[in-house]
Amino acid sequence: MNLSRRLVYVMFVVTLLTSVSVSWISISTLNADGYRHIDSELASLVSVGLGSPLKALNNVLADVNVNHIDVTLDVVTPDTPMTQVQMSTVPYQGDPSLALARSVEFAPRKVGAFELRSVSIGDGAYVVIAASTAAVDSATRQLAEHLLLVFLIVASLATVLGRLLITRDLRRVVGTLEASLRRERESMEEMQRFFNDASHELRTPLTSIRGYAEVASATSTSEGTSKALGVIADASRQLNDLLDDLLMLARLGEVRQHEQEVIDLEIVSASQVNLFEERTGRVVSFERSEPVRIVADEELVMRILKNAFSNIERYVPNDAPIQVRIEVGDRVVLTIDDGGPGIPSTELGVPPKRFQRFDRSRARASGGTGLGMSIMYEAAVAIGATMVTAQSPLGGLRIQFSFPRA
Repeated sequence: MNLSRRLVYVMFVVTLLTSVSVSWISISTLNADGYRHIDSELASLVSVGLGSPLKALNNVLADVNVNHIDVTLDVVTPDTPMTQVQMSTVPYQGDPSLALARSVEFAPRKVGAFELRSVSIGDGAYVVIAASTAAVDSATRQLAEHLLLVFLIVASLATVLGRLLITRDLRRVVGTLEASLRRERESMEEMQRFFNDASHELRTPLTSIRGYAEVASATSTSEGTSKALGVIADASRQLNDLLDDLLMLARLGEVRQHEQEVIDLEIVSASQVNLFEERTGRVVSFERSEPVRIVADEELVMRILKNAFSNIERYVPNDAPIQVRIEVGDRVVLTIDDGGPGIPSTELGVPPKRFQRFDRSRARASGGTGLGMSIMYEAAVAIGATMVTAQSPLGGLRIQFSFPRA
């Protein structure tokens, strides 16, 4: 049930409860007032007859005729049958017994559609006064029917108006949210374009600075000048790496569908392992398996592996073990373990942040930008994979990637 329907339902229930409460109070009040009036008339007739039992019947008849009280009067004696001396508009059809007459002498009693009272007239005889409650009952039923009709009309109007008002409010809220999301998306796209354009604009002068610094350093005869030019070349190289990382992040942040294709993860991983071994002279324990096909963007998978081995090259000692393993199940899991220093335990299992340096002095000395781990994570997310960090059995860091199978 959506929010709009829930609110309409709540409004309907509130209207229902309110209407039922008001109706119940109105019906109860009308019914009580009607019976109170009947009991008042009966009490008035009884009081007239109580003054003189021998004249009670005449006094009651006189009061009925003078005040136009619509009641039935029956005389009940111990020895003779009941005698009806006054008939009301709605006559009492019962045959009151002497026991019934005695029971209603001091308090009214409802018998069928009549309220009964009695007055003693001497010698054990009684005048039984019967007042019809048909008018009160009929008025109560009519009021209930009218209130039911009003309730149905009010409930229908409340439901319709509720839906209109809630729909309007929800549309306004949804419109506000959509506008906020659109502005946020436009802001993100503008920022991505800025990073993209700035990185491209900076790349050319940095490449020139690096090139001239390397040429000048190679031809310089002064040791101090050559060393300074080497520092400039290294700084330019580091800035170029930073620009490459920023461009990659800009690409990952773009709202678009990355080119997914079927690739062999074993071949891609083996090529990166071979390049790492040739470049560093280090040995990687690679547990190969049969061809493993996944659905991914090959360029991003290559970037993930390149960053992983680049981090190992920078931070893991040369004599520390390195292990790469591919496991196939419902998904394809690529695990990279090393025996290096690892990262703080508080950062394990947590998505890496941009420009995060786990050891700032060591990261700066090695030329890291603080973007390698975050690029791996965002690239994995972009192609429908997952990345998790944990403590490695080798003593360092374990990075585990889970890819969808082809």
